Amino acid sequence: NVNHSPIPTENIILQNFPNPFNSETIIHFTVPLELSNSLTELLIFNVNGELVRRLIKREIPSGNYLVRWNGTNEFNHSVSSGVYFYNLKIGNRQVTGKMNLLK
Repeated sequence: NVNHSPIPTENIILQNFPNPFNSETIIHFTVPLELSNSLTELLIFNVNGELVRRLIKREIPSGNYLVRWNGTNEFNHSVSSGVYFYNLKIGNRQVTGKMNLLK
Protein backbone atom coordinates (compact mmCIF):
# COMPACT_ATOMS: atom_id res chain seq x y z
CA ASN A 1 0.00 0.00 0.00
CA VAL A 2 1.96 2.98 -1.30
CA ASN A 3 0.95 6.48 -0.23
CA HIS A 4 2.05 8.95 -2.93
CA SER A 5 1.07 12.02 -0.92
CA PRO A 6 2.92 12.00 2.39
CA ILE A 7 1.10 13.07 5.52
CA PRO A 8 2.59 16.20 7.06
CA THR A 9 3.48 15.96 10.72
CA GLU A 10 2.21 19.43 11.71
CA ASN A 11 0.63 21.45 8.89
CA ILE A 12 -3.07 21.30 8.09
CA ILE A 13 -3.69 21.45 4.34
CA LEU A 14 -7.08 22.71 3.16
CA GLN A 15 -8.40 23.58 -0.32
CA ASN A 16 -11.40 23.09 -2.58
CA PHE A 17 -11.84 22.36 -6.29
CA PRO A 18 -13.37 23.59 -8.46
CA ASN A 19 -13.56 27.15 -7.19
CA PRO A 20 -15.76 28.88 -8.23
CA PHE A 21 -18.21 25.98 -8.50
CA ASN A 22 -21.71 25.49 -9.83
CA SER A 23 -23.43 22.48 -8.31
CA GLU A 24 -20.78 20.94 -6.07
CA THR A 25 -17.20 21.24 -4.91
CA ILE A 26 -14.70 18.85 -3.36
CA ILE A 27 -12.95 20.00 -0.19
CA HIS A 28 -9.59 18.35 0.31
CA PHE A 29 -7.94 18.41 3.71
CA THR A 30 -5.14 16.69 5.54
CA VAL A 31 -5.10 15.72 9.19
CA PRO A 32 -1.42 15.88 10.24
CA LEU A 33 0.18 13.10 12.24
CA GLU A 34 0.38 15.14 15.45
CA LEU A 35 -3.40 15.71 15.39
CA SER A 36 -4.39 12.13 14.54
CA ASN A 37 -7.67 11.04 16.17
CA SER A 38 -8.48 14.59 17.32
CA LEU A 39 -12.03 15.90 17.07
CA THR A 40 -12.36 17.22 13.51
CA GLU A 41 -15.10 19.57 12.32
CA LEU A 42 -15.61 20.81 8.76
CA LEU A 43 -18.14 23.65 8.68
CA ILE A 44 -19.54 25.88 5.92
CA PHE A 45 -20.42 29.50 6.76
CA ASN A 46 -22.00 32.29 4.75
CA VAL A 47 -20.56 35.83 4.54
CA ASN A 48 -22.60 36.82 7.61
CA GLY A 49 -20.80 34.18 9.68
CA GLU A 50 -23.91 32.00 9.96
CA LEU A 51 -23.45 28.22 9.92
CA VAL A 52 -24.79 26.82 6.66
CA ARG A 53 -23.73 23.18 6.87
CA ARG A 54 -21.74 20.86 9.15
CA LEU A 55 -20.02 18.31 6.92
CA ILE A 56 -17.93 16.48 9.53
CA LYS A 57 -17.86 16.27 13.30
CA ARG A 58 -15.94 13.26 14.55
CA GLU A 59 -12.51 12.00 15.54
CA ILE A 60 -10.54 10.91 12.50
CA PRO A 61 -7.02 9.53 12.05
CA SER A 62 -4.24 11.36 10.22
CA GLY A 63 -4.49 11.21 6.44
CA ASN A 64 -5.82 12.88 3.33
CA TYR A 65 -9.58 13.34 2.97
CA LEU A 66 -12.01 14.46 0.28
CA VAL A 67 -15.46 15.76 1.22
CA ARG A 68 -18.13 16.75 -1.30
CA TRP A 69 -20.38 19.76 -0.67
CA ASN A 70 -23.37 20.07 -2.97
CA GLY A 71 -24.33 23.65 -2.06
CA THR A 72 -27.08 22.71 0.39
CA ASN A 73 -27.74 23.73 3.98
CA GLU A 74 -28.50 21.57 7.04
CA PHE A 75 -32.07 21.10 5.76
CA ASN A 76 -30.82 19.90 2.35
CA HIS A 77 -32.13 23.08 0.66
CA SER A 78 -29.99 24.70 -2.03
CA VAL A 79 -28.23 27.87 -0.92
CA SER A 80 -27.97 30.98 -3.08
CA SER A 81 -25.00 32.03 -5.20
CA GLY A 82 -22.30 33.87 -3.30
CA VAL A 83 -19.18 33.61 -1.22
CA TYR A 84 -18.92 30.88 1.41
CA PHE A 85 -16.20 29.97 3.88
CA TYR A 86 -15.18 26.48 4.88
CA ASN A 87 -13.64 26.13 8.31
CA LEU A 88 -11.68 23.09 9.39
CA LYS A 89 -11.06 22.61 13.11
CA ILE A 90 -8.77 19.79 14.19
CA GLY A 91 -8.21 19.65 17.93
CA ASN A 92 -7.27 23.18 19.01
CA ARG A 93 -6.17 24.32 15.53
CA GLN A 94 -8.23 25.68 12.65
CA VAL A 95 -7.87 26.80 9.04
CA THR A 96 -10.39 28.65 6.86
CA GLY A 97 -10.78 28.83 3.08
CA LYS A 98 -13.05 30.84 0.78
CA MET A 99 -15.14 29.56 -2.14
CA ASN A 100 -17.60 30.99 -4.63
CA LEU A 101 -20.87 29.31 -5.55
CA LEU A 102 -22.17 30.40 -8.97
CA LYS A 103 -25.55 29.26 -10.26
